[in-house]
Amino acid sequence: MAKEFFINTKTGSKDSSGTDANIYIQLHGANGKSSYFEDLDNPGIDDFMRGAVDTFEISTNQDIDKVVAITLKNDNSENHPGWFCEWVEIVHGDGNSTRFPVYKWLDSSSGLIKSFNEYTEEKAAKLHKKHPKAKVHA
Repeated sequence: MAKEFFINTKTGSKDSSGTDANIYIQLHGANGKSSYFEDLDNPGIDDFMRGAVDTFEISTNQDIDKVVAITLKNDNSENHPGWFCEWVEIVHGDGNSTRFPVYKWLDSSSGLIKSFNEYTEEKAAKLHKKHPKAKVHA
């Protein structure tokens, strides 16, 4: 049976943070199961613009329970392939959500594939010190 997830992404507001490249996500569950890489795309909409929050709906046949980690992949295509992602939020079918602070570039010089784990209160506090304007929830 397919499981539905909503994926919210926040693109940074720094110059050149947005991308025209294809961005993919892989979800990793607490039960050790993972989705395939899913394309984050809203057809006909220019996704991942600087400062934007984008929402995507994905469906996977993998029996993923609580999402505890994600992997993001940038295919490095188009004219402006680099992407600065502030955070990714996974909303489960039951309405519960998990936010992953990213605050990283996905580009050819910094890396096109990066993984992020669920974070703790301690990690959230450290991130808040580094990015005081960021809204961090653990």
